[in-house]
Amino acid sequence: MKISTAIIISLIFIAISDVLMYLSWDGFASTWAAYIMIPLRFVSLFVLIYIALKKKWQHFIPKIIFRLFLVLITWNIFTITRGFLFANDYYDWKFLFDTSILFLLIPLALVIGINHSYTQKLFSVTIKFLFLFGFAIIPLTLVTNIQLYSRLMIPISIFIVLSPFLKPKWRVLILIVAATSILIVPIFRTNIIRIVAGLLLVFAYHLRSFIKISWLKFFHFLLFILPFILFYLAITNQFNIFKFQEKDNKYATIDNKGQTRNYLEDNRTFLYAEVLLSLQKNGNLILGEGATGKYKSDFYDFGDRRGRYMSEIGFLNTLLFSGIIGLIIQSVFLFLVSYYALYKSNNWLSKMLGLFIASRWLIFFVEEYTLFDLNFFFYWVLLGIVSTNEFRSMTDSEIKNFFQKI
Repeated sequence: MKISTAIIISLIFIAISDVLMYLSWDGFASTWAAYIMIPLRFVSLFVLIYIALKKKWQHFIPKIIFRLFLVLITWNIFTITRGFLFANDYYDWKFLFDTSILFLLIPLALVIGINHSYTQKLFSVTIKFLFLFGFAIIPLTLVTNIQLYSRLMIPISIFIVLSPFLKPKWRVLILIVAATSILIVPIFRTNIIRIVAGLLLVFAYHLRSFIKISWLKFFHFLLFILPFILFYLAITNQFNIFKFQEKDNKYATIDNKGQTRNYLEDNRTFLYAEVLLSLQKNGNLILGEGATGKYKSDFYDFGDRRGRYMSEIGFLNTLLFSGIIGLIIQSVFLFLVSYYALYKSNNWLSKMLGLFIASRWLIFFVEEYTLFDLNFFFYWVLLGIVSTNEFRSMTDSEIKNFFQKI
């Protein structure tokens, strides 16, 4: 079997497992979904491992990015190993195999983005099948998990950034999918943030003759440093962005269950408090709890007091599993890749994608479920694309020719 074919099969398997996962979250197919999801995801993971071991891809990216990526994977494997050592019961082993091993190794999707022929094939199938025929899942969305369609279309924000270089018909399709994903579930805040970030970058591209590169560099630095500033202000009780205008009822809406929800409600502060207090109490802030890490939660107490395995925030999950060391490694890697995309590129798309990566870093402190899913699969493929010397050295016209083949 060709590697490109195996990648498409992996895409299909991840999409199917995502559908089953979101259905099970809302109480549908919860008893048997795992028996299908886990094998499909591990097949996809084995494809990534096979490509990483078989293909010589390290020569196509800067040495410093390659070395730091190896450090990241090595630390993630160390985190997995600690998970094996600390696993005590069925639930620990279950979480290890159906969640944390998979997520900690999904960065291997980087190697797909490094090979341009794989990327073209992957993006072509995504647009022509996932986006085009994804509308068929809307009826199921309306009667089960209202976020199902929007979660399945979650790579759309990346394709919005790519849209100026795609054929007009695909641009229209991408905008329709983006609008539909927002209209179906307008309380899915991070989905809206991702899409708006993509649209702002496209807007900046069309105004590129009036925009100085120094402005882009400033926003790149700001997006990376802002989460740490806000984090410091929150823990010192000076300012909490999650509580900003929380009590303003004009942002209230009715969800699919008939309950009133506020777009600005604070459902994040207590997660930060619980995870940080738990790590501090256990003395695992530096190394993390390992791949079976969990934290004590008063809000999610199911009676057994065993703790909660992960939260809804990517930053906290990385801190919980891999500690401050793992968080530093990942943040430096993301900064470095986005830096090369912005500072060491010859085309506007690379610069746009560098800023998009920086915006995703900001969102990482707000949500980002750490899962082996379409969200992180395409994210790491994107990181692989902008890491390559060849892609960053292309001109705008060469980039357009590259994507016009889709």
